[in-house]
Amino acid sequence: MKDLYRTVLKVIIVVIIIGVIVNDSAAYLFTYYNGQDEAKEIAKSFALEYRQSESEGSALEAAKNTAAARDTELISYKFDESTVHVTIKTDIEKTVIISRVEALKKYRRVKVSASADIKI
Repeated sequence: MKDLYRTVLKVIIVVIIIGVIVNDSAAYLFTYYNGQDEAKEIAKSFALEYRQSESEGSALEAAKNTAAARDTELISYKFDESTVHVTIKTDIEKTVIISRVEALKKYRRVKVSASADIKI
């Protein structure tokens, strides 16, 4: 009977560990996937403002405002006459391990890039 309890306890511990790993992995992938949409929206806001004003400064300000509204950080952008390319960083939320272990600190933020056409 004692062996049965130990076996059940071991199975429960393994299931909990696997659940935590799956949760953190899913949170990372979910944030990366949503970050792609956020980066596209930020690039689109840059492109739209640049089309309307033809001012890099106002387009950059529009992109920064869109990023701030989405709780992301615009870390770089490049554009030419036809395309804008933006890179953002966004935080991973709702993790069990990544948010608590200092060695995993570099994985708390996801870096994502996207492009948008400036000219229609």
